[in-house]
Amino acid sequence: MTRLAIAGRRGLSAAVSAEVDRMVRAVVAGGVRAAPPVADGSLTGVSCLDDGADAVFAQAVLDAGGVLVAVLPASEYREALHEDFRPVYDRMGFRSRSCGRRSPSAEHRGHHDSFATSSARLRTPNLAKSDLRWSCTV
Repeated sequence: MTRLAIAGRRGLSAAVSAEVDRMVRAVVAGGVRAAPPVADGSLTGVSCLDDGADAVFAQAVLDAGGVLVAVLPASEYREALHEDFRPVYDRMGFRSRSCGRRSPSAEHRGHHDSFATSSARLRTPNLAKSDLRWSCTV
């Protein structure tokens, strides 16, 4: 099984989003030498489903017939997303094979769970389990 994960970027412009989409689809299709081959169809993508590179990646994995694992970095994660993105988030979440949420660490208990901080903490262990880790920086 090939397991890919992304640490993405939110709020991409249309032009940057199109370029990220092109690059992500090349990786998912096995077109980039750094990526393991995906020929057997056993592709799993791990994404936080952010409204940006994560969502582009998640859609590319689903379009390639892969399995999506959604990892939610905060308890009120959906509410922190842009309102116009929530239907896309919901659709991808429903298509995910599994969905997990990280509990806040001891130092964050009792505080509002900042999804940006939680997302950064959450991604590291999940990315470490992946065959290819890709970070989108703009």
